[in-house]
Amino acid sequence: MVVGSLLWDERPVRQKWRRECLLPAENKVPVTVRIRYGRQSVSRQNTYTMVLCNHPTTLPGQAYGLPFNQPVTDFEDLKRQAFAMAVAEGVAPEDEPALCRPHGAVGLLINPAVPDEQAEGLRAGWRSLYNAYNLDISDYQIGDEPPVINESGLLQIDWTPGMDAFDLLIATPMVPLPKRILTPPEISLCMKENRFRDYFDLNCHHEISTYQDIDIRKELDQTY
Repeated sequence: MVVGSLLWDERPVRQKWRRECLLPAENKVPVTVRIRYGRQSVSRQNTYTMVLCNHPTTLPGQAYGLPFNQPVTDFEDLKRQAFAMAVAEGVAPEDEPALCRPHGAVGLLINPAVPDEQAEGLRAGWRSLYNAYNLDISDYQIGDEPPVINESGLLQIDWTPGMDAFDLLIATPMVPLPKRILTPPEISLCMKENRFRDYFDLNCHHEISTYQDIDIRKELDQTY
């Protein structure tokens, strides 16, 4: 599941990942998930990028599921895909495979329709990978919001109908920064002050959307 620039960013590491690991973008499947602008990013001129969110004020938005270009027939296949996604997202360098760093992680979400025995095998393998990390799930929450990932690296987000095209999804929850919900005026003002709105505009162009987009654009039209 891709949220934000993993779908459209033309940096070589991401082009390579999409080319080597995924089917072409025309095979993407829209999925509903709660996302918001919530992480200030140095690589995006200190404007805000998207995060997965379970905060009750965060309404559903649209992301995409992109099929792997090879079937996942065993856990080793899944592990290779997860490490490749971690490199593409900047969670880990290519020469040091990892699924978790202080700013973000790769999480696993399994279709509830997958048979219990098979699903538990996947969860057990995933938990074994995460034994190497000390994931602080409080980094991924605001106040009493349920964290979007647990200590075992399993995503704690809703499985929504659009996801039914897949047996499983991997995604990259990022640590929110700052640790609060941002308002549309704050998000748009940051783009104005840093004279950078490419990330927002390209998300809109590729139909990756949040519940705040209309209000963000209204603010931008007034201020930038």
